[in-house]
Amino acid sequence: MNDEEWEKITLASYNENADRWSIEHSTPGYWGSQMVRFKELLPKGDILEIGCGGGRDAKELIALGYKYTGVDGSKELIRVAKHNLPGDINIYHQDLYSFDIQHQFDGFWCAATLLHIPKKNMAYVLNRINVHLKPNGTGFISLKDGDFEGLTREDGMDRFFALWTPDEFIECLSVVGFRCEFTQLVVSQKTTWNCFIVRKVG
Repeated sequence: MNDEEWEKITLASYNENADRWSIEHSTPGYWGSQMVRFKELLPKGDILEIGCGGGRDAKELIALGYKYTGVDGSKELIRVAKHNLPGDINIYHQDLYSFDIQHQFDGFWCAATLLHIPKKNMAYVLNRINVHLKPNGTGFISLKDGDFEGLTREDGMDRFFALWTPDEFIECLSVVGFRCEFTQLVVSQKTTWNCFIVRKVG
């Protein structure tokens, strides 16, 4: 099975399970301490959420005072997010490989999204993010910890995951012009996360 087939299966799973998945992932404050740190490094500005899902993190980012724009590859998750968020919020249905918003942002938020990108394609996607940032733009990324890549069945959904070690991902970040400002290992009930706050170099 090739990358394109993996990604089609993953996207189909999110579209088919959007309502249930959004409810199961609606816990307020899930990234609470990470948002506090992000806010310290980027007190205000325009931010782009890459992978807005059902809008859980968007609510909290908006409440922190950021001017918010979201993108997601799932039409059904965008439908849920638009239902959950104020009507004047901009959310776009765009693929992570080709998203193009005619604006440069002060920062970005990307929680549990890039883990669906095959490792060999990660530098390309990170570069797409980089070009949408102003100089010294700040971003948050969370990925599952580990050393695995492949299709899995979890919570009744078939999805592709790529797991990263911190050193491995920091090296990838540096290749496309990001400097890691903060790292944290977060152990939740089901998942061990590697969290990164990064800054665009230059």
